[in-house]
Amino acid sequence: MISATSVQQKYEDAAERFAKASRAIRGEDNPGLGNAVRLAAGIGVGIGLGLLFAPARGQDTRRAIAGSVQQFGDKVRKRVSPTVLALPLVS
Repeated sequence: MISATSVQQKYEDAAERFAKASRAIRGEDNPGLGNAVRLAAGIGVGIGLGLLFAPARGQDTRRAIAGSVQQFGDKVRKRVSPTVLALPLVS
């Protein structure tokens, strides 16, 4: 026979797993990831608006954006590389 406490415990376990999955989907378990997504969305919107209202020719604008993206990538690589190299290897 199934006891009421057994059923209640199974319900509570399932509810907790569901809540945890829901938080993970919304990015609440990892605030850094949520912030990164918001940052990327902001950058995308900014680039889109910049392209719409840019006073320069398309080719000049694309070159400027490519240069800015290259500089940003170089900065990220410089900051991330020492961190990645310092991580222990997992075997």
